[in-house]
Parts: sequence; structure tokens; C-alpha cells
Amino acid sequence: MIIEQIRRIAQPGTVIPKPNAKADFIVKGWGRRRGANALIYFVPNHENPRSPSENGITESEREQAYQQITKNEEFSRTWFEQNMDACNKEGGCNFTTIGGIFELLRKAYYERSVYKKYTEQMIVKAWKAATYGIRVGKPNAREYFSHDWDQIKVEIDEEFHTFNLSPTFWTTCPEFRGGPIPSWLESQGLIPWQKGNPPKFELIPLGNNKFRLLRQRQ
Repeated sequence: MIIEQIRRIAQPGTVIPKPNAKADFIVKGWGRRRGANALIYFVPNHENPRSPSENGITESEREQAYQQITKNEEFSRTWFEQNMDACNKEGGCNFTTIGGIFELLRKAYYERSVYKKYTEQMIVKAWKAATYGIRVGKPNAREYFSHDWDQIKVEIDEEFHTFNLSPTFWTTCPEFRGGPIPSWLESQGLIPWQKGNPPKFELIPLGNNKFRLLRQRQ
């Protein structure tokens, strides 16, 4: 069940991904809201950062949102406001909290006030020659990357970066390389790696030539 998955991943102290947040929204733990079991989280108080407020999402509300994104492949703010009135009245940030938890679970990604269901993902590997890069492999290159593209945009740590695709990307050199990848791999403690065992990642299509790169979950 989705609630059990949320309990495993949303441990106290977990930062909830939020679009354009100026401060962290952090999981407090489990408590009560609207007469039901709920995930409680801290809402930043910009005037007094030491005294955050608290909001909560009940188990039934999370299940309702999950059914929406599963069946309709998106969870929008408009739908949230129309169908989850009590949750919305507590605070509009409950919408991005629900969506942020779905992001942590890799069930959805955020785009223009809508959380969209992940439908596909690739397992890719780190790569090294003259510089560092990400090797997607020939089958993935042929299936997920249009021959019309000479560039792709990849989101790494919530920021998009542009990478050029070489003419041989679909044949002998299915990698994108350079840019922030070397410093990002180093910041993740992944350089160097054991010979023959490069670190693996998830590369998630976001539509058109956009992708999201994530550490592979263990």
C-alpha cells in the first residue's frame, strides 16, 4: 500500500521536495489531523525561523491523491482544490507536500503546477574517458532519444543543464558528458569507483528532450 511506502520513506527529519521553496519543509512524524492518522510536517516561519507552524496530511487524503495520479496520470492544484477541500483549507502548501512525497517515492515529477506520473525510467551508468559522463546504452538511446535532437536537458539536483548529443550517440557513443557531471559525481562521493563497477542512476523522461537524473535507490 502507498501509506506503508510513505511511512518508510518519510522519516522524521526528511526534507520534502518543494518547487521554488525558500526554506525547508521537514517531516516531523506521525500524528493526528482532521480526526485521522496523519503525516505531520513543519512549515517554515520566515518571520521567526525558530518557531515553524505545523500542517498534516491524513492517510485517506494521501490515498485519494494517489488514486488520482495513478488513474489519471496527474495530480493538479486545480483538482486538489476542487476535491480535497479540508486539506486545502489547512494550507495550500499541502498540495506540494503531497506531490513532494510522491517525488520522494519516484511516483511523480512536478511541472507547471501539476504532478505528473512517472511512466518510464532507464537505468544508466557513470562513464569516464577524457571527462566524466553518463552512459545510457544503445538500447535506451534508440528507444528514448529522438534522432531529431542535437541537445537534451537534464535535471540534476533540481536544476536543468544542457548537453550536446554527438552524431554517434545512437550507435557507438551513447553517452552525454561534461558540464556539471564531474563535480556532481564527486559531490556524491562516487569518484573514483571500482573498475568494472560504475555507479548506476535512474534517468527519467520528462517529455520532449527533458530528463531527470537521480541516484538509483538501493
